[in-house]
Amino acid sequence: MLSSKEATNVEVQYTVEHETYVNIWDEFIRHMVRLGYAIKMAYLISEYDGISMLRDVLKCFSEHSELSRCINLSSDEARKILKILFNENVGYFLAKLSLASALTSNVGRLNIVDRIIKHKISEKTNNLLIELSGINYNDINLSKQGIKGFKTKLAVLSSILASVCDIALGVYGK
Repeated sequence: MLSSKEATNVEVQYTVEHETYVNIWDEFIRHMVRLGYAIKMAYLISEYDGISMLRDVLKCFSEHSELSRCINLSSDEARKILKILFNENVGYFLAKLSLASALTSNVGRLNIVDRIIKHKISEKTNNLLIELSGINYNDINLSKQGIKGFKTKLAVLSSILASVCDIALGVYGK
């Protein structure tokens, strides 16, 4: 059995580690939100640069590069899709997509992560994403899909959107 001094030390260590863990996640989410805003600002200044930045970030969260060739869009169509997406809160959108690579089972209980998981986009944009990917962004929920399903859907959506960015930039497409 632990002495009261040892027990107190263990409790203090747990508290420090837990607070550090929460602070790290809080800062990670805030960073992703700020990054999204920065990308949106870059897009408003230069469409090409904003799309290029978005593509680079999305590729960090995507695992399915083979999906890229399945999208049959012209560069103009892809740019129109991205224009609609850039009308959303890109910061929260990216923060939610980033959870595809960063989320672990014990993180979903943190308030800031919970807020990001519950983030919704407009019906117009959501319907566009459903048409493009078959994934309902507003319906992606940790409690419904579980951690693996949640991460998979976000990673697929990131891959498809990264491909849309490539098409808009003229990397490939029709």
